[in-house]
Amino acid sequence: PYNGTIYVNWSDQRNGSDDTDIWLKKSTDGGDTWSDLIRVNDDVAGNQQFFCWMDIDQTTGYIYIVFYDRRNLSGNLTDVYMARSTDGGETFSNHKISEMPFLPNAGVFFGDYTNITAHNGVIRPIWEHLNGTQENIYTAIIHEDDFIGIQEVDLRANINLYPNPAINGKTYISFKLHKAQHIHIDLYDTNNKHIANILDNEVLNFGKHTITVETEKYHLQPGLYYYVIQADDYVTTKKIQIL
Repeated sequence: PYNGTIYVNWSDQRNGSDDTDIWLKKSTDGGDTWSDLIRVNDDVAGNQQFFCWMDIDQTTGYIYIVFYDRRNLSGNLTDVYMARSTDGGETFSNHKISEMPFLPNAGVFFGDYTNITAHNGVIRPIWEHLNGTQENIYTAIIHEDDFIGIQEVDLRANINLYPNPAINGKTYISFKLHKAQHIHIDLYDTNNKHIANILDNEVLNFGKHTITVETEKYHLQPGLYYYVIQADDYVTTKKIQIL
């Protein structure tokens, strides 16, 4: 239904240097007239979103825009988000697609490697991630069915867990959410003694999340521990092995 529509996408600081936003305008008459300005990022004002790239799935007309985002972070820590529109750019939903934030370096330019492609319901964003001084290129394979599941999937399927053993004084609790939820994580020893509260009913967005657990911070000795993770009204228990 949106065949022939022209879309132009960019970021700017029209609302001040502390508020960089992603914008869209569209034309349905070959560029003779243009729509009002459409704000793509759906967070509150006063955050930084930048280096955007857009694609249209020619089989559906859906629009996907990938960009760097600092809405839930302090300082210059940066996540990667993807915006999705199924109504010709009139409205957008935003989804965090990076597993963990990174800290950019002012001496390294990131815009060269941002891109996204979408075809037949498969979306592949690409972005650059800086780990210290090492530059890495990341991608994700996202299916349109994943977004359908945000509304329709049963709570028990809303969380997939990926436990890891501790390495170099750290272990990680990784999980994937199919919709935004309140997440609460507690850590226990094998005697069912409560060791620590890792997350206290925090709202996390759709996508994969990796929570770092520092063994020294929680005085964890080598051995077996359990964490209990609660997502809304779904609760499960998993093991953590401290080496």
